Amino acid sequence: MSAVTKNLRDGVLVIYDGATPAEEITVVCDDGDLTFTPAVDNPGIAVMDRGSLDHLRPGDEGVTEGSFTVKFKEFLSQDSNPVTPWEALRMEEGASDWVTTNDDGGGVQTVGLEFTVVTPTSTEVDEVVTFAKCYDIEVEFAEGDEYDTMKVSFKDFETCPTIAKASEAASSAGS
Repeated sequence: MSAVTKNLRDGVLVIYDGATPAEEITVVCDDGDLTFTPAVDNPGIAVMDRGSLDHLRPGDEGVTEGSFTVKFKEFLSQDSNPVTPWEALRMEEGASDWVTTNDDGGGVQTVGLEFTVVTPTSTEVDEVVTFAKCYDIEVEFAEGDEYDTMKVSFKDFETCPTIAKASEAASSAGS
């Protein structure tokens, strides 16, 4: 178990597409509020018999849901500037040629999110949380006194994101 507590200064978020090599942008999540909820491992459905609990039966799998906030800089990239989070998440404008990470043939456009928790010590290994097929992405823009923000909510077509030590994540990338 780690002896070091991590905080918002220890995280890096990358938005990527399904191309080889992947197009990607690194997003600064200054608020440090990435959240995600994996689907219930073994969902059950309570079966009733005339209003009384009778038994449980297996339910359907669910998807992971998550959110994060970024400080707003601009909606659209200019000239040769990197793609913006707005463009990458929506696969529009500067990211209109991005390739979906969804390889199941269903036609739904998805992007990947990779959150790396960087360890502040040299004795521990960074951890990587990968949301491979993010869809139903909602972006909520808000003005603020100090800075504007974009709150991003997403679903990931996985029951749980892949969580690995950085050395393991690098060795399994592209497989």
